[in-house]
Amino acid sequence: MDDFGRSKNSYKYSNSARIAEISPGGETFKFFVNGGGYGSYALNGKSTSTINGTKSSVDIKYTKDDPRLEYGAVGGAGISFGLGGAHIAY
Repeated sequence: MDDFGRSKNSYKYSNSARIAEISPGGETFKFFVNGGGYGSYALNGKSTSTINGTKSSVDIKYTKDDPRLEYGAVGGAGISFGLGGAHIAY
């Protein structure tokens, strides 16, 4: 395959998530619901490209106007089966 036009960007982030869980039920069978939020902040990055067999690499530098913060909500639900000292959750 021709090397013309290959490129790769990689980024480093600092991530944090906070999730709460509610799980009513007994020891052998439980239903659970969880939810919370997450945040991520872009620290730095690197762009690598190959054009006509020549490789180059550039550090990605952020300015004060760049959108570096990402956030959102997470959630889930499932059931848990108790097997003595172990649990299986789906």
